Amino acid sequence: MIKYRLIIMPILLLLLTQCNDNLEKPAYQLLKKEGDIELRAYREMPLITAKMEDNDSSNNAFRQLFKYIDKGNEAEQKIAMTAPVIMTATANQGESDDQQGEMSFVIPAQVAKAGAPEPSSAQVQLDKMKAGKIAVIRFYKYDDSAAIEQATATLKQWIAQQGLKEAGEVKLAYYDPPWTPEKYRTNEIWIAVK
Repeated sequence: MIKYRLIIMPILLLLLTQCNDNLEKPAYQLLKKEGDIELRAYREMPLITAKMEDNDSSNNAFRQLFKYIDKGNEAEQKIAMTAPVIMTATANQGESDDQQGEMSFVIPAQVAKAGAPEPSSAQVQLDKMKAGKIAVIRFYKYDDSAAIEQATATLKQWIAQQGLKEAGEVKLAYYDPPWTPEKYRTNEIWIAVK
């Protein structure tokens, strides 16, 4: 069973001064909606990505990504924060609870169009999420393994019922800081499909 125990508390510090409504979010076309599940079509999404080797490294990954947008790039360019913060996590086999995965920020559209600057640190890299269809389900608990596993199972069942095939890893998309009241949060699970 996949266990998700991801901690992204540094988001508190970053988003204290920024209202989520003002953050740029990637555009998509809504193809289908059933309750909390949506099928969306996204264009290619430019990202800046850092590795997470275990649960504790999510804080480090966030710091490294934040450094990149806070002039930690070859152009020393300040880059606006976007939403969501996207994470992948895959459980290692065996007895270990260690997680491996990645954390990504979406590069703002205008920065990507002009050419995103190269990172100054080898700990982050420019990346892309391919254009395509993504099945999405909303979940409400911020860092609750059981809630994430249940929502993931529901989404996978819906994908199968629609006659679609999974085409990528499970991704977690966090749009709001942890203090946002549960019923107002936008936390999503994304699975690419074909």
